[in-house]
Amino acid sequence: MDKKTEPEEKMAENGGGENHEIENTSKKKKKDVGGMKTMPFILASEICDRFASTGSHANMITYLTNELNMPLVKASNTLTNFGGTATSCRNTQLYLNQLEIKESSSCRSEAVITVESSRDR
Repeated sequence: MDKKTEPEEKMAENGGGENHEIENTSKKKKKDVGGMKTMPFILASEICDRFASTGSHANMITYLTNELNMPLVKASNTLTNFGGTATSCRNTQLYLNQLEIKESSSCRSEAVITVESSRDR
């Protein structure tokens, strides 16, 4: 039972093994993420998004004119109005979310001040 295997002997020599691995990983330099390295990916994503939305718009014009028998001008105006409404609703929602975040953060700070001042009494 006193006989140790080769890996156990090496671990005993290195001080247990687990702590040694943790020290080595903490000494490694962390990689920088983000910055200009991600710019090509962001641009490629935007370009693909534009192609997809343009193709979808063209398909919807075809559907409205062929299947629903809308005149071309009315179909185009319908899609433009729909796109504008969707964009303004999204922007309004983003604005309202920002207001909620600001209000909730100010409420939190007031609550902390109230709790701290009640402790002082």
